[in-house]
Amino acid sequence: MIDLKIGIEHRRSLGFVNYGSPIMNSSKNFFDKPVEVVITENRIEVPVFQSTHYRNEIAIPVGHVVSLISFAPPPAPEMNKSLYQNTQNKTYAG
Repeated sequence: MIDLKIGIEHRRSLGFVNYGSPIMNSSKNFFDKPVEVVITENRIEVPVFQSTHYRNEIAIPVGHVVSLISFAPPPAPEMNKSLYQNTQNKTYAG
């Protein structure tokens, strides 16, 4: 008997999470009305990954053949958009 151990790992990128927030400046426009101006968007993007592990162990009798076929991981889940979007709903001048 031959003991065969197979371990497969699949990683995929799900996108980025923005942990930054815009740096704003308050000023007045030509008509002396207060406006907020974006100095920089200050994006701090951190990648998000999904990792899937598959492990299997089989015993193969001597003289038998083993065939490995294509590995197709399950589809990526949808990211929770509300967690990964900037929560500020402002209009930015730039």
